[in-house]
Amino acid sequence: MAESTAVSVNGTKKYPFLTFNKNTEDHTKLSELFESTSINLDKPLSLKTKWVIWEQIVKMADHNHNNVDYKEHTKPLVSFDSVQAFWNLWFNIPQPSELSTNKRLARECSDGSEHFVDAIMIFRDGIQPMWEDPLNKEGGHFDYRFRPSDVQQLAVDEYWNNIILGLVGSTIPLGEYINGVRLVDKLNSRFPVVRIEVWFKSLGQENDPTQLMKSIGTCMARKLDGTVGTLPKGDLKWH
Repeated sequence: MAESTAVSVNGTKKYPFLTFNKNTEDHTKLSELFESTSINLDKPLSLKTKWVIWEQIVKMADHNHNNVDYKEHTKPLVSFDSVQAFWNLWFNIPQPSELSTNKRLARECSDGSEHFVDAIMIFRDGIQPMWEDPLNKEGGHFDYRFRPSDVQQLAVDEYWNNIILGLVGSTIPLGEYINGVRLVDKLNSRFPVVRIEVWFKSLGQENDPTQLMKSIGTCMARKLDGTVGTLPKGDLKWH
């Protein structure tokens, strides 16, 4: 699918999608916007929460099998607790749109074996991206699935970047209930999709999951001019 810049109602170009895929026109325009903004980042800016980036890998020989041990293949990569540390890492993590041309993330492990990266995850420090973790067990997740034939791939980048920035920046209403987010690459499956999963802990009796889902959807659909585009459709799944 051809990549295109975000457009206004009358079809004229407006703001680019929020993407960090360097091979796109939208990223070039975004870089120009950043260059015109003066922010002093010499002093470390601490985040409210420490976060951990995880990856789920599977051996290339096993990537078509469903009996792979999830826990064994899910490992932490690095943690961060400042704005600067986040951006130093984030600029080096591939965007969803970079997977849309039959590419896959791959890693060569210390033993020489080659693995595909099935998922990238960002979770609060102390919480593992597994259903068995006590803080995940009593909650659930919102499941967003994007088929290449149904959505512009740069729009998926924007959804992904928005939810991550909103989460680590603590700007999402009810965001304190969110434990983490998973980006799952299933583009090489029988029914190709990219999944974004937003995991949350128990909401208690006082909070409605639909309100949290609305907050998440609004965050994901936020445009660079502050307006809100079409909210992505998601499904609620209890753990």
